[in-house]
Amino acid sequence: MGKAVVFVIDRFSEPVHIQRLVAGVKRPKSIKMLYSLLADLSNVIPGTSVFFYKRRINEPQSERGFVGEFVAISDPYECVEDIFTDTGIIYGKCPYCGVLYADKFDDQKNIVCDNCREPLRGHLLPLRVSLNVKRLYERYLDDNHAYIDITDKGRLNTLIFRKIYGPGRERGVAPILPEEAEKIRRLLQRMESSRANDKIKYIPQQKPFTCSNRTEFQVFIEQIFSNINKKSGEVLYEFMLEFYITYHLGRLHRDLKTNLDDIFRPISDIEWFGNQILFGIGGDKSDLLILYKDGKRRYRADVVELKKGAISEEDVGQAYKYLYWIGQLVTSNIYPNIGDVFRIRPIVVGKQLKRGFSFHPKVMNVDIPYPRKNIRVISDPPEVWSYVVDKSENTIYFERIF
Repeated sequence: MGKAVVFVIDRFSEPVHIQRLVAGVKRPKSIKMLYSLLADLSNVIPGTSVFFYKRRINEPQSERGFVGEFVAISDPYECVEDIFTDTGIIYGKCPYCGVLYADKFDDQKNIVCDNCREPLRGHLLPLRVSLNVKRLYERYLDDNHAYIDITDKGRLNTLIFRKIYGPGRERGVAPILPEEAEKIRRLLQRMESSRANDKIKYIPQQKPFTCSNRTEFQVFIEQIFSNINKKSGEVLYEFMLEFYITYHLGRLHRDLKTNLDDIFRPISDIEWFGNQILFGIGGDKSDLLILYKDGKRRYRADVVELKKGAISEEDVGQAYKYLYWIGQLVTSNIYPNIGDVFRIRPIVVGKQLKRGFSFHPKVMNVDIPYPRKNIRVISDPPEVWSYVVDKSENTIYFERIF
């Protein structure tokens, strides 16, 4: 799979990330947001490409932007060890009160613990991935060249939508489409060749950071099953279901107990998958998006809506709503590796159908008039699946309703 993700960094964490070859994100305080972040991180498997995005604190544009490219050499994990360099530190937990959850900036842009308010020299980033260098381009790729310059083909669609202010848009780590990763590579090469921006100040050490006592994500999988509603059999939050599916999709080759291959088929054709994929200015998103490729051509996308409880007609019906925009998102930048017909399969996963549920599935299609050729996007009838929790084996199984 052409997996790639972007981790957000800043001038405090940048030297540690690059020199010690580790990516990291903050641990949210709430269980709900923790599982949302765990789902994001589960997109990272060994071999995943990692780009850093250095966000602005008070730097000029030439000293911030995309940095990369690295490659994950581990699954994500939790680690409470501090990581030092001569110029920076990443904490595993607060050195004063011991909490793992996040720091914040005070009014003077100094980092303080969000619990005890003590000043810190760096960020609290206990959720991590170990890295190697794939290619460390020597200069930053700034926002204008990445988002505004039209002299390079394609657009960073999902990342553009994240740049627009709104709740949930800014995420510490986000999956990007394979064609978006290719565009970032091309532009990083251009910055290096043209010397358009400032040089990266730091170089990696020879060995990546390793944690001597790390917590694997399987622990968080197991915690899902201690939070099941005894009466309804539902998970506590939809993000738990999202985490469970995202984690297992990337690790099906490890003989995990799951029947996800019944839903996402054929598994052998999966090119890419990601969660919380934005495809609209108004924050329209897909809980999960799975892309399929047969040889050289991408031919289908599964658009997945997750519900922790009952599924309504509206939940199923909205799968048709964004046919045109999802179609553009996943076909616009990959010519000629796309046929004249592209299929979208809407999928809704929930606990059961709402009482009185009535829906009449239909096939819909729309033509996207690209300058080079028209592409017909066909939406198959939605598939509806229920999830069944097996607490005896800490497993979630899936059964098709229609």
